[in-house]
Amino acid sequence: MQLPFNLAMPEAYALPNQVVGEQRVSVLDAAEALEIALMGSATLFQGKLTQGLPEFVGRTLGTATDAESAIQFSRSAPGMTTSLIGMGKAEHVRINLQVANKELVTQEIWRNLFNQRR
Repeated sequence: MQLPFNLAMPEAYALPNQVVGEQRVSVLDAAEALEIALMGSATLFQGKLTQGLPEFVGRTLGTATDAESAIQFSRSAPGMTTSLIGMGKAEHVRINLQVANKELVTQEIWRNLFNQRR
């Protein structure tokens, strides 16, 4: 299943709007329970997440740039199999692939982003 998912639109994780059995859960939790693979789109939110992110995001994710942070956030989400990124220039491909060499962050670290304050 493909759905928009990024730092600006985390509802697939944060919003319990699905029913599995008798529980209300998020889309990510429902997909995991039902063994459905998820592909996130709008990873960079049309480039809006490539600058101006709070400093704690990069620090938590261990990334050097805001673009890397946005990609690492989406690709590390529990249950997310793919994070789609539109790239119109070869330079963008080279830059965005740098994060592919990094390990995914643990679910504990990833979930900590939701507990931090600016």
